[in-house]
This record gives sequence, C-alpha cells and structure tokens, in this order.
Amino acid sequence: MFGFRFRQLAAGFRAAAVRGRRIVAAPALVGALGLVAAATWVVPGVAPAIAPGAGPGVVQPIAFSHKKHLSLPSGRLSCDSCHQMVFSGAAAGRPPTSRCLSCHGGGDGDGASADERRLIDYGRAGEEVPWQRIWGLPAFVFFPHHRHTEDAGIACVTCHGDFPSLDQPPSRPLKTLAMEDCIACHETSSPTRVATQVSTLSAQPAVSTDCNTCHR
Repeated sequence: MFGFRFRQLAAGFRAAAVRGRRIVAAPALVGALGLVAAATWVVPGVAPAIAPGAGPGVVQPIAFSHKKHLSLPSGRLSCDSCHQMVFSGAAAGRPPTSRCLSCHGGGDGDGASADERRLIDYGRAGEEVPWQRIWGLPAFVFFPHHRHTEDAGIACVTCHGDFPSLDQPPSRPLKTLAMEDCIACHETSSPTRVATQVSTLSAQPAVSTDCNTCHR
C-alpha cells in the first residue's frame, strides 16, 4: 500500500505544473498529499487546533479577562507581560503562576474574587494553573512567534483574533488559519498594521514561500 502511495505521489509531481513559485498540482498529487497529510496530522502528543464550531470547546480553570488586564491604566500590561516569550522565543509561552501572583498574591486573599482565591490556592500548593490549550499546529509546521511579532511586527490579533475585547476566556480559537493565509501574508510587501502594543512598521520585502521555510 505504501509503495502505491509513493508511486502515486511521484506521478503527481511529474504531472504538476509550476507557475512562478507556486505549484498547481494535478489531482493525483492532491490525492497523494491528502493521504500523507492525513497520516501526518494524527501524531501522538500533538494537539491540533480546535475548530471554531466543533465540539464543546474547553473550560479554563480561571475566568481570565484579557480585556480587564489590557485595559489597566497607563498600558501597564501588554501581551508579553504574561506571554513572556512572544517577542523573543519560538513559542509565546503561558504565564507561570508566580507571574500572576506578583500582582494577585498580596495578603490572605481577603476581598478577592473566587478566581483570585483559586489562583492563590494554586500558588500555595506550588502548582501551575492548568490552562487548557485551544490553539495548536501540526508537528510539521514551524512557526516561530518572535520572527512574526518582533521581526515582522505582526500583531497578535492578526492570527489569534480580537482577544483584547474578551471578558471571558474563549472556549475555542477565535480564528482559524489555512496555509493560503500564511502564503498570502508571506507574499505581500504592504506595511503591516499592528496592535497598540507593537508600533507600525514600514514595508517589508516579501519573504520565502518555499515549502521548507515552514514545513520541517
């Protein structure tokens, strides 16, 4: 069976027509790639993104309000205040409990909300808040956050949706992205309009759309 699939894949490549840097594949190639992609997507330990309309979604252990935190006076908090690697690492990262307690850990929790008391309890137990992941990429997709945020100046909301307006954590991604969205962004050389926490950058040259740039 595998031999047949690879022969089908090879036949598809021979039948493909190249137009610029984009490959317009014959049906045989599309079918073969579909088989490969289907097999590759279900990789143990890799959580694919939850589709916006699929299933019950997730419930977070704490009803974190992005809107309330990002609306603090004088712009006290920004995305990287909690997701500390968003401008410097491949993954944005989730905030450690100690980071949350640097603001919420004072006193014994008197007058605190139920969510704040729950946060304090996690801290006292030496535990991390068990945030549930709602956004994931297949193992074969290489997406370094810092190249897109710090280097290209792309706002978090461009890919993740309007998180700053949310009073409650979402149960599923606000947006889904197809490969065509990524390619369109890579091919454009227009200036990027970004959110308030990142200044608008001048026009950038188009970046590579070679398959190996993102699929590794």
